Amino acid sequence: IAEKRAERIREFLKRMKTRLEATAERLDKLIGRIQERLNILGTTQDVSAIQAEVDNAKNKLASAKEDIAALDGVGDDILNSDDPKASFETVREMVKSVKDQLVEVHRLLVLVIGDIKGLRVGTTNEKK
Repeated sequence: IAEKRAERIREFLKRMKTRLEATAERLDKLIGRIQERLNILGTTQDVSAIQAEVDNAKNKLASAKEDIAALDGVGDDILNSDDPKASFETVREMVKSVKDQLVEVHRLLVLVIGDIKGLRVGTTNEKK
């Protein structure tokens, strides 16, 4: 039974790692697109405050990616323990921690997008 539980924990960790990596990649692409937009807006307006928030999001995303990479090494150590229930709780807490970091990065990017929209001059629905 312990071996089956260890296998389930291993599969759970594998699936969650794949999902977290995919989320991190999507957020990385979003940061790239925001950065391109800021480069365009930077020629006409001051975007230094928004750029600081984007840099903060980049740093948090880099930290989350490091934690995702660390899941591999820790997962093997935890699965070799005698108590699968306790090891699953540890794995679950680690995954939740990484997920919380990614949610925080997303929250920062949502605020940045709102700030960028606030920089627009005029309306986009002008009648011609």
